[in-house]
Amino acid sequence: PAFGFRADAYLPTGRDSSGVDYRLRGIASRKFGAYGRLHLNLDLSVNSNARSDERSTRPGVILGYSQPLGYPTRFNRTLVAQVGYRANDLKSQSAITTLGVGLRQQITPRSVFDIGVKSDVTGGANRNSLQLIAGYSTAF
Repeated sequence: PAFGFRADAYLPTGRDSSGVDYRLRGIASRKFGAYGRLHLNLDLSVNSNARSDERSTRPGVILGYSQPLGYPTRFNRTLVAQVGYRANDLKSQSAITTLGVGLRQQITPRSVFDIGVKSDVTGGANRNSLQLIAGYSTAF
């Protein structure tokens, strides 16, 4: 098993956006099956400048699964999938359930590129029907 912690800060970038938002994430990972891994992320998001109709804190949970592709001859590509549940940004809307799937490609021994799709399957008017997500991560 592996455990981790992550902290993020989000600067205002949209129209009528102000204040800095924060997210704290606890991460737990455990081997599942021959080569797969289960991941559990517990989130707490804080909106430092919430309007009266918005939540200032939003808890969430993500259950993920990762499976290397090409194992045992290749070790650099992984299939990832997740299901998530979090409080809606708006107080009047129901919680958001998310499904996602993607690929993670190792670029160097210390960096990876991720690409995937994610969709909110519940959450009322404040849900995203489909998102394309791409990211690059590196270890220092």
